[in-house]
Amino acid sequence: MSRARGTHLHQQQQQSPRVPLHLKNTISPEVNNSLHLRATVDQSLKLKESKCGAKADDLATKLSKAREELEKLRDRLDSAELAKEDAEQALDKAKKQICSASASVHTPQVEEPHQSLEQESKPSDDGSEGISMEKLEEQRNDVIMELKAMILEKDKKVEILLEENMIFKRKSEEEATKLLEAARAKEEELEAKIVSIEAELKESEARAGKLAVRLAVTEGEKETVEAEMRRMRVQMEQWRKAAETATALLAAGEGGFMVEMGGGRRCRSMDNHLDGWGSPAEMGEEEGGRGWRKMAGMQMLGEIWKKRTHH
Repeated sequence: MSRARGTHLHQQQQQSPRVPLHLKNTISPEVNNSLHLRATVDQSLKLKESKCGAKADDLATKLSKAREELEKLRDRLDSAELAKEDAEQALDKAKKQICSASASVHTPQVEEPHQSLEQESKPSDDGSEGISMEKLEEQRNDVIMELKAMILEKDKKVEILLEENMIFKRKSEEEATKLLEAARAKEEELEAKIVSIEAELKESEARAGKLAVRLAVTEGEKETVEAEMRRMRVQMEQWRKAAETATALLAAGEGGFMVEMGGGRRCRSMDNHLDGWGSPAEMGEEEGGRGWRKMAGMQMLGEIWKKRTHH
């Protein structure tokens, strides 16, 4: 049973040599930390890129809105300039009409009373129209100046936004470059660690193979020792039975007689029970290294018989 169990264990060791547990416990955390560090660096890069993209989109939106407002103000300025030109043309026309009316007043003519009243009323109307046109022109000039000031302000805002956008892009590129360099350095460090860990694993596998060979040798020696122990048990059982037989014969007072043997005495009636054993000297010659065990057993039996005889 034990031999079959040992053989099964030996086959398992030969089929799949395992890495020792203490090496697994020391290697696994380093690999996990390396993978976790790489995932953290990738996540931070993605987070930075998303933040930069969101801020860039916000600046682009503000810039587009400012440009739209600038275009609207320019359209209003163009329309105001057109209105100014129309007002100037109307003012010039009114001035011409006033000049022609004043020239007709200084010319001596005989006219009817109602015609003179109409002519007198016309210059006054033209004068009021000229005053209103001047006021309108002033108002339009004020509007144009205000629009120009607003356009200048918007231009400044657009320039500021463009400058901020350029600064932000430059900073984002610098940060991305730094993060990329740090990530590459970490990746190189992790690759070096992985190479060293693989070398340690190979060494561990080699040690495990040597341990498996030693275990196989130990299993073979164990099987040999177990076989020897089984043989010893069989011999001890035979000696025990022989001793019990001798004791029973001595106690019964069987009519055999004692003979000298190896410096002691033994009962001749035991020869029938010990025929299969032979003498200790013969056993030593036949069985080689195991003869001394049998000889020691026979000497022990001789001592027992000697004590029984004296009693």
